[in-house]
Amino acid sequence: MENEDVFGLLSLISSYGKLSFRKRLQKIVYIGKNDPKIKYPFSFEFVRYHYGPFSFDLKNLMDTLIVGGFIKEDLEHSTYSYHLTERGTNFLQELKKEIGQEKIKKIEFTWKTYGDKSVSELTSRAKEIFGW
Repeated sequence: MENEDVFGLLSLISSYGKLSFRKRLQKIVYIGKNDPKIKYPFSFEFVRYHYGPFSFDLKNLMDTLIVGGFIKEDLEHSTYSYHLTERGTNFLQELKKEIGQEKIKKIEFTWKTYGDKSVSELTSRAKEIFGW
C-alpha cells in the first residue's frame, strides 16, 4: 500500500464529503493519474472494462481501507457511497504532513477540475484519455 495512493484516495473522498458511485471513484482516479495536466502518481494499473478504465488494485485498496475502518461504505437504493471515518480523517491529516506540496496540489486540481462532473462525463473523459 503506497502512501501516495492512500493519500490520493482519502483526499478525493474527503473532498466529496460523501462520494456516490463506485464508478465515479474509478474514473476520477484514472483521470488524475493519466490526464496530462495532472499526472498524480497513483500506482494502480487500469484495464478496459464494462464502463471504461477499471483497476482491480484500486478496488482492493478500497476494500482494505473499508475493512480497516478508514472509509465507511453505505448502500442506499442500490448505490454505494463512501465517506471518511474519524480514523480516516485523522490518518489523512498525518499523511498530509508526509506528502509533498506538489502532490497535494495535483489532488486539489483533480478535484477542482473533475469533482462536479457526472459519472457519464467522467467516463467519457476517461475513455478519451484511455484511447477508445
